[in-house]
Amino acid sequence: MFKKRTFRGNKSGGYSGKPSGSGERREGGSYRPNGGSGERREGGYRGGSSSSGGFNRGPRKEGGFERREGGFNGPRREGGFERREGGFNGPRPAGRAPQGTSYNRDGFRREGGYRGGERREGGYRGPRREGGFERREGGYRGGERRDEGFRGGDRREGGFAERRRSFMDKAKEGVQDAYKRPESSLIQAVRAIDDLDNVKSLMYQRLSEWAQLNFPELDLKNEETVCALYSQYGDRKHFPEEELAKYIGAEKAKALLAKSFGAPFDEKDRAAIKRLASEIVAMTETRTLLEDYAKGKAQAEMPNLCYLIEPMLAARLLSLSGNLERFARLPSSTVQVMGAEKALFKHLKNKRISPPKHGIIFQDPMINTAPLSKRGKIARALAGELSIAVKADFYTKNFIAPKLKEDLEGRLAQIRELKEE
Repeated sequence: MFKKRTFRGNKSGGYSGKPSGSGERREGGSYRPNGGSGERREGGYRGGSSSSGGFNRGPRKEGGFERREGGFNGPRREGGFERREGGFNGPRPAGRAPQGTSYNRDGFRREGGYRGGERREGGYRGPRREGGFERREGGYRGGERRDEGFRGGDRREGGFAERRRSFMDKAKEGVQDAYKRPESSLIQAVRAIDDLDNVKSLMYQRLSEWAQLNFPELDLKNEETVCALYSQYGDRKHFPEEELAKYIGAEKAKALLAKSFGAPFDEKDRAAIKRLASEIVAMTETRTLLEDYAKGKAQAEMPNLCYLIEPMLAARLLSLSGNLERFARLPSSTVQVMGAEKALFKHLKNKRISPPKHGIIFQDPMINTAPLSKRGKIARALAGELSIAVKADFYTKNFIAPKLKEDLEGRLAQIRELKEE
């Protein structure tokens, strides 16, 4: 940079004095020397051969400089520059353009600030290709409209169907793997047994009320016996005295059959109640078959667990957990209260209610025959061993049940000693 020269002359009008030499007066307090280059600038000149009086160094270019308004800069080109409005730039085509009009480099008139080719609608960019661009709708890119979110110039026929087919195949494989789990059938068998118990209980209640119309004095605690009598005979008049004596005694059977005030059934009523009783007997037989199947399946899939507890109890624990993998990941505290979720949530909602000490593992004789004060400790010890056993059944497949049984017996002995104290 050059030092600014100041003079002590007349400063009116912003001048600080005329420098040595000749030159034309400039507005703003500076001079352009004779022979200098560049046109008059408001606020200062740039360019030219002389740097005195506010000129920057630099050779004079052909044609000089035009007046800069609105930020124009640079040497004058052939044809000159038009004023930029809206940020357009580029040379002007032959002829004079209307006021406020700008052109692109190819000589096409630009409207609305678009660049290249035809006017961009919806955000198109780039030069116009043969055939042009279609308007983008929904975010499509390329020559043709993209259907279902695909990219590319041409529409890919069948692309969406292929991707959908591949996704469906992967989903089917995942579901098939879940169905192939060996414990899936065991879980369904256990749930079927529970459903049969519920349905059989409802149907027996209906049969009991129906049978009281015919034989109100008959009071048998065993529902299977009542179902067997009515499925075979259907009416008290057809009950053999010897058959009824097997359940209530000979004298009582003879007296009840002689003085019963129940209403007799006709043939249609008898056939209907026989059919209902026969269905209950069939459900009982079905449940027995399913229970045998579940026990065998549980012993095959969970040998360590079934060694510690009954196979049906192990199968019910598996059914509550959902699958063997999820069961193996559960902590022993969850195994302990599995099946007592309602009581647990009541405790969490109201702390004055005591938490449950055990869930369905209460069905094991080690717990339900123990003193009330020791059931929680026994349930905790049993749940810990069950958690280890099911992890061995799922992950390692090693049979470690005898060692677990020995540890459990030792812990139970400690609990009994505490009881004696």
